[in-house]
Amino acid sequence: MKYKIKVFWNWVFDDIEAESRTEAEQKALSLAGERVEQDNMIAEEYEPPRDWRDIAEEEAKQITEEMELAITEAVAKWKKENKKDVMYQLDNDIAGEIYDDIYQSEDIVDQAWQVADGYFIYNSSDALKEALDCIDRLGDYASDDKGLWEGKTEYWDIINIQAYDALQGAIISFAEDFIKSKIISLLNK
Repeated sequence: MKYKIKVFWNWVFDDIEAESRTEAEQKALSLAGERVEQDNMIAEEYEPPRDWRDIAEEEAKQITEEMELAITEAVAKWKKENKKDVMYQLDNDIAGEIYDDIYQSEDIVDQAWQVADGYFIYNSSDALKEALDCIDRLGDYASDDKGLWEGKTEYWDIINIQAYDALQGAIISFAEDFIKSKIISLLNK
């Protein structure tokens, strides 16, 4: 089994693969040559970065599963009120209409807020890196509401709020897609 560490110096960052930690550290030192002494090196076990998109999708799936009954009831209500016996497979307008009813009654935003809330509560350099990575990967889902961090003066607070906003927006977007897909599936049963 290969051992993988990440190594940091003031002037270099690298991933080293070896059979053991000792071998990995020795390889890292040999890469550095005589420019660095062992006490200037920090080595730790490799942890792959979080895949924020996968996290948002998994959280959205969980929200959708928890809303299964509400989705089923909303579709049954729509079918009863509209008494249509046709296939709705490609009708996103109908799915959007039913989704809007569910969205208003189930407070998907609050559910996404509760999920995203726990990810960005720490103020460390590692937590800050994760928050920045989340913003980078999910920034397209952010609300761009600068009022969210109005009055905040600490940069880590602002970055954490922006990351939380991006993650929450992605969860809501993916949940909408999953719920609409479920609605269309139920309409066609």
